Amino acid sequence: MRLTPGSAIAQAMSSNKHLRQADLEIRRAQIRLFWEGRLDNPQLEVAAAADSLGRADGESLMEIALVQEFPLTSRLRDAKELRRIEVALAEAEVAQRRRLLAHEVRKLCVEVAAADGRSGLFRRLVELNSQIADFLEDAVGRGEASPLDVAGTRIAGKALERGVKLASAEKDQWLAKLRPLLGLSATTDLKIDAGLNLPGSAPTTSMPRPQVLARRPDYQAALIKADVAKAELALAKAEGLEDVAFKLFAERE
Repeated sequence: MRLTPGSAIAQAMSSNKHLRQADLEIRRAQIRLFWEGRLDNPQLEVAAAADSLGRADGESLMEIALVQEFPLTSRLRDAKELRRIEVALAEAEVAQRRRLLAHEVRKLCVEVAAADGRSGLFRRLVELNSQIADFLEDAVGRGEASPLDVAGTRIAGKALERGVKLASAEKDQWLAKLRPLLGLSATTDLKIDAGLNLPGSAPTTSMPRPQVLARRPDYQAALIKADVAKAELALAKAEGLEDVAFKLFAERE
């Protein structure tokens, strides 16, 4: 499998079971928000009585009533507002988890590409060192170089070969950390195509701070938590008075 940092991030987002579960919880919260702030269903009351202890003349009484409770305060509106803010908070927290996951995946992709680049560079140096050693051996045969020069070059080649192994081992380490984030097994053959070229110009730093903070879900979540506390306080005050009940009934003897 060959991925770019962008496709790796998309793969991580789609395969992360915690994010999928969080999206499902947000959907459920949105459904609860839809039904929040409504009056409770009216209660149906039925009563019957017979004159069994009196003259026993067969008289009886039946009563059917509907009871509906109405709040005297803004409890329903405050409850709906609290639920709305809680949904916004959940969305901000999930967005923050997505941002952190994307950052981690992109960072690992760069680490893999950097280790792969070092490995390729060491391999190229090993080839050049081998060519130099062969050239020096020919020069020794012509009496133009010392055998010590050849030995020193061969020793340097061994050090370069160790560099190849270390860079390859480091690449395997980064890949081992990346595969679980992408939902891949440890045996999946994974290659990352990530360019390591620096941009032609430095990134701009002229973006206004409010615009920067508006893009940070962690900052937005912190603000929403303050709104949650205010909404909870308002709801607690609204629940201080009990609801009033209206009863509509009919009797028949």
